[in-house]
Amino acid sequence: MDAIKKALNKASEKYSKQIVIRALIQTIPYIGSSLDTLFAGKGSQIQFERLKHFLEILKEKLEKNRFTISI
Repeated sequence: MDAIKKALNKASEKYSKQIVIRALIQTIPYIGSSLDTLFAGKGSQIQFERLKHFLEILKEKLEKNRFTISI
């Protein structure tokens, strides 16, 4: 199950970067924009969580070196 979740997350992240494919999905009558939101939203969320994790690690390393940063 974990492998499936990882594969779906990776696919969603890749989808959010594919502008042409997203535009084509949005042209599907009635459901296209909803599908695009579902697919791209998860990818954006994953990217945000990665950025947040990176900033937390950076903050820890800077604090170890006596620098302060607030997030």
